[in-house]
Amino acid sequence: RKLLAIYLHNDDSVLSNVFCSQMMCADSIVAYLSQNFITWAWDVTKEANKARLLTMCTRHFGSVVTQTIRTYKTDQFPLLLIVMGKRTSNEVLNVIQGNTTVDELMMRLMGAMEIFTAQQLEDIKDEEQLDGRIVSLKQPAHWPLVPLVVCVLAQKFLTDDSLQILWSTSVSISDYSPDEREIRETVKREQDEAYRVSLEADRKKREAQEREEAEQNRLERKRKEQEDEKEAIRLSLEHSLPVEPNEDSAEQISKLRIRTPSGEFLERRFLSSCKLQVLFDFVASKGFPFEEFKLLTTFPRKNITQLDPGADLLEAKLFPQETLFLEAKE
Repeated sequence: RKLLAIYLHNDDSVLSNVFCSQMMCADSIVAYLSQNFITWAWDVTKEANKARLLTMCTRHFGSVVTQTIRTYKTDQFPLLLIVMGKRTSNEVLNVIQGNTTVDELMMRLMGAMEIFTAQQLEDIKDEEQLDGRIVSLKQPAHWPLVPLVVCVLAQKFLTDDSLQILWSTSVSISDYSPDEREIRETVKREQDEAYRVSLEADRKKREAQEREEAEQNRLERKRKEQEDEKEAIRLSLEHSLPVEPNEDSAEQISKLRIRTPSGEFLERRFLSSCKLQVLFDFVASKGFPFEEFKLLTTFPRKNITQLDPGADLLEAKLFPQETLFLEAKE
């Protein structure tokens, strides 16, 4: 037999998304719930659903629990109820709100198991007193009520959107017989080992995520540095360009049109005595550096960037006008 953990969800509460994604999806919590609890969920966002839940709670847990749930406001959800079969009834051990942490949630889960283990040992004592002998741990007649409630509710109302969950408190156990103490210690060791394994899995997952984030940050910083360096070079070239001559200048002028890979055109006037390096710097100042792009004539096709950058436009036959195009280097 296991404890019953009931999760009450409300979409209108800001805590719901955080609690589900950060608390209930933690590997340690999922593993511990799966091993030690029967979990069930109910959505009380709509008043009709909430009313049906309160009716079921009154029937199975009593009016006190129903009134307790009724007093919680929307922003206090989600709620976690831990239910344990005790003697001839089903007892709600406690109710917890969604504003908790993973560590606190795990401690309360373990506390719930302490109470549950203590109850099992009490059952053993009762059996010994009745039978006059030590008997193995067995299920009291009242306990099937809780699984029955879960089965009935699940068959009628459980959907694919139902969530897993839990909560609890702590207890100290006094003197027990050697056999009882051994049972308790065995359960405690199993719980501690499961908790340790879950924490280790969480740690590895967290470290892997941190490494991935660190690598992404490093690559982003490197990309930003490269972009900043390119922009600094572009601005430096732009400021170093000679002044564009007027159309009515007495000196010989070359009019150049340069088609970019996107189909746009760059147009500028140069003195025919300008060196090719000035042309290359102009193109680079527009975002097309010499290292990444080549400058070609249309007909006949000729790679201008392979010419001596110290030659002037007149020598390169880029006078009085010429149309060029840019092409990315392979």
